[in-house]
Amino acid sequence: MIAPLLLSLVAAAALALAAGYEIWSFGTPGPGLMPVVGAGLMLVASLASFSRGRTDDTPEAAGPGLAASLPYMAGFVTLIPLTLLIGLLPALALVGGAILRFANGYSTGRAAALAGGVAAASWIIFAWALAVPLPRGLVWGA
Repeated sequence: MIAPLLLSLVAAAALALAAGYEIWSFGTPGPGLMPVVGAGLMLVASLASFSRGRTDDTPEAAGPGLAASLPYMAGFVTLIPLTLLIGLLPALALVGGAILRFANGYSTGRAAALAGGVAAASWIIFAWALAVPLPRGLVWGA
């Protein structure tokens, strides 16, 4: 129950920080839409795990445990200030690469290639093709 509670707090913090960005502007998605959608999904999923009831007496399969979940939680917590500092896509690339490297055991090159590829594809889809203005952070100006 600790992990869903922590994820709920992180989602609530992300929603609070995304409040400064417009969700919809001039008939198109604004820079605050994706952070709000992502935080909302995380909040709903973590809150749904609280209400999950047991209907039978069979033991529940053991999950990864708190120790294995800590890198992911640290990544979610780190994502918020990184997004404010360097923008959404670079922050997602750094956090995703770090999680792939340290939590999943990928090599540094492979983790960087995957994270960079996903960030590049996200930029092509959202910023270039759909013209969604993504949060750019303090480094590149908001």
